Amino acid sequence: MPATSPMDRDAWQSPQLPIDERTWGSTELASPMGAGDTTAYVKSAALVALWGTSFLIGIDAELLLVTAGGSTTTWTVTRGVDGTTATGHHPGATV
Repeated sequence: MPATSPMDRDAWQSPQLPIDERTWGSTELASPMGAGDTTAYVKSAALVALWGTSFLIGIDAELLLVTAGGSTTTWTVTRGVDGTTATGHHPGATV
């Protein structure tokens, strides 16, 4: 059974795929992000329908909470979630 929310990373088990791919998929940053930026421009929103309207993402060692725009390639984010530090990220970084 699929996870009911993005916070439920361990709720669904699949022997075929590693956890990040079976639950979330991935995209890449389309443009750089400075440490203070609250907008993330991503290359694809194709998998976002599976993630819901508010979801956690990871870029490098930082966790971010997407709070708006999840069905588009322009996401409003809260930076440095769960004790991580907001830092700059290069275009092409895996999200």
